[in-house]
Amino acid sequence: MKYIINAFTPKMLKSSCNLNIRVEPSSELEVQENKDNCISAIGHYNIAEHLGIEKNRMSIILEKGDIAYLVESKRIADKISYDYKKITVS
Repeated sequence: MKYIINAFTPKMLKSSCNLNIRVEPSSELEVQENKDNCISAIGHYNIAEHLGIEKNRMSIILEKGDIAYLVESKRIADKISYDYKKITVS
């Protein structure tokens, strides 16, 4: 499965498996190109609105073969910026 998420924790990994994760930089373009094939697990309205996807706060469990696009926002002064990462589970 493919997901778009706004936070990551090891609790999202299936505990009964020996899993490896790879975290690499991504981009808004990569997320936009893949969003139609992803499940939104975005719980923050501003990130969902920025990406043009539905807000859908939900818990997920990542297994081998899953990909999660992590999108985080941060506010500095009055400006919001976004950081993009691709998490691959193997």
